[in-house]
Amino acid sequence: MAEVTGVKDLDSTLGMGYFAPKGTSQPIIDKLNKTINAVITQPDIKAKLATAGAEVIPMSVAQFSDFVHNESSKYLRVIKEVGAASDQVTQRAEMAREPDLPGFLA
Repeated sequence: MAEVTGVKDLDSTLGMGYFAPKGTSQPIIDKLNKTINAVITQPDIKAKLATAGAEVIPMSVAQFSDFVHNESSKYLRVIKEVGAASDQVTQRAEMAREPDLPGFLA
């Protein structure tokens, strides 16, 4: 990846998750997280996702929140290093690192 972007130590992965609107109660977020993780770990669902090249990694709400914050920080660094960002893109990436985000689900 470094040879393409010019950014050292860049590890690029594709992740997928679910979010709830800001203000969603924690019990609802926790229930959705538990339900989503139960569905994606069912053998038939997991197998279908694997055939599409996906690796299923169920996460707690806290783990997914950490994942999003870490990925946002990583790509904000890349955006700044390659000079590819408008102020609006940089602002949105910085906002994704804030703790007061919509609820993380899975």
